[in-house]
Amino acid sequence: MATPSFSPSADADPILVEPRSGGSLRRLHFRDPRPPPILIAHLERVLMAVLRVSIIEDRLIARAQVRITGANHQITLHHRTACQDEDGYILEVDSSWGHLPEATHLYFQNNAHSWFKLWTQDLLPASPAQDSDGSTELLQQRIHAVLAREFQLADLRNIQNEILSSLRNGASYVTSHQEGGTRIRWNGLRFVRTDYGETERMEEFTDPAVFLDFLRRFFHHDVSRHCHPDPVPETDAWRLILRKLQADG
Repeated sequence: MATPSFSPSADADPILVEPRSGGSLRRLHFRDPRPPPILIAHLERVLMAVLRVSIIEDRLIARAQVRITGANHQITLHHRTACQDEDGYILEVDSSWGHLPEATHLYFQNNAHSWFKLWTQDLLPASPAQDSDGSTELLQQRIHAVLAREFQLADLRNIQNEILSSLRNGASYVTSHQEGGTRIRWNGLRFVRTDYGETERMEEFTDPAVFLDFLRRFFHHDVSRHCHPDPVPETDAWRLILRKLQADG
């Protein structure tokens, strides 16, 4: 899929909102000091959707499709420039609800605004990056780092092993809701699931395969809700389970 070239003036507004019939386009210019693989991981955790990476015109493009209560949101991350301290990006959210009943359009229009604010709340708006900014050499290094990480994440067993290793090194899963929550961690000897609040329980796992089966069932709703009614690909499901890990327990 082709992508447009972006050459906005440096003093252009970093946030653009373009209403459309049955939808809207929102575009955020921002800069970020995190390496692109870390930024992609952050966005996947926020979106609960996998970003598909491609290279177009020597630039990194990452796309995800999110479906929420029938409305479709096409999210596109454009990696524009690479500098020593930070990189320049554009995040686009192309939302559409024209296929839904007209009486619901105002609801989805407001909903799209709310989702955009949620997805971008940790991104700092900045003046648009110019194609002449930054270093071509650094840009290629960033691209190679992303592709290397994508190669690792294409293998289901690699993802599962990374989850197990991260848990053994202090990471954990923590969920919460109105009545309590759940914590999943490694206690030094085995994997432990602990429920707290209105319902208290503890479950221990000594067999990693049994534990992984439990994790997949436990997070099934979270990792599949934005692609419903289509099934979530298994590698995507595990990639999103990896993204839900919280470091340092």
